[in-house]
Amino acid sequence: MPIQGTPIPKIKLLLYNNGEFKGVFGIGEDFFETQRRDRFDAKPATDEEIQSFLNTIGADKKRLYRGFGE
Repeated sequence: MPIQGTPIPKIKLLLYNNGEFKGVFGIGEDFFETQRRDRFDAKPATDEEIQSFLNTIGADKKRLYRGFGE
């Protein structure tokens, strides 16, 4: 865990299978994270990895730099 504490993603994907909640996949400025049941995992990600994933889901990278509540 980073010294600052648990990373907070700017984009979260809520994952479901046939209406059943399965977990969360989050994207931050420089990391990916997953949460499922009582498990939390995070890993650093390169700019290229983040951009590739954002392209896949059709999200603009600017969303990662907006403040909370915007």
